[in-house]
Amino acid sequence: MVDGQTEISDTIVKYFLTSIKSDLERERGSHRSLDHCSKFFHTKTTDHDVASLHLGFFLASWGMYRGSAAIRDFDYLIHRPAVELILEPQFDPLRAMGLADFSEKSVGLIFTLAAKLKGYYRPLHINPTDALVTKILLGTLGCVPAYDSILRKGLRNLGLPRTFSERGFKKVIAYCKANDSGLTDAQKRLTEQNVDCTIMRVFDLYCHARERNKST
Repeated sequence: MVDGQTEISDTIVKYFLTSIKSDLERERGSHRSLDHCSKFFHTKTTDHDVASLHLGFFLASWGMYRGSAAIRDFDYLIHRPAVELILEPQFDPLRAMGLADFSEKSVGLIFTLAAKLKGYYRPLHINPTDALVTKILLGTLGCVPAYDSILRKGLRNLGLPRTFSERGFKKVIAYCKANDSGLTDAQKRLTEQNVDCTIMRVFDLYCHARERNKST
């Protein structure tokens, strides 16, 4: 790899080793919530109640039940209709996508599903923010990074759009494809650490790593 790609890979792996690995090595570490959730959904489960429990606990672990969030007013089965949407066969191509799988068609599918999720939660007075919708998509299908405040800062510093829109996400994909070797090398190195990450989760880690490095 050229130096720039090596730096991307090293940045991601160093961040994982210093910030996440110790939590994953704990028998009940909070970072396991993503692992449990994504693995359960990748089985193409028909147990929608248990899938809802995995999704709800993952979202809680990742900060979506904080403060006055309306989602706290419901039990985990509030997610069951969202789970049923995610598990519709038309969205199967979105599972654990590699960079080569991202196309006009697949991006269209992602935003079709995102719109359906927003359409489900909004009438319940649960604000379907970019953070909520993308965390649902990351935790279940792994097809997008989680557009939380740290990722958005990272996107801004990479010169990429901060909002989760079809046009903006295509620019994220283009950036990832331009840095394919660095991201996929990090993905392979994480696999050697017994951590399976989709390429968008790897990119998510990269943005978090860059922001952490700036603050230290």
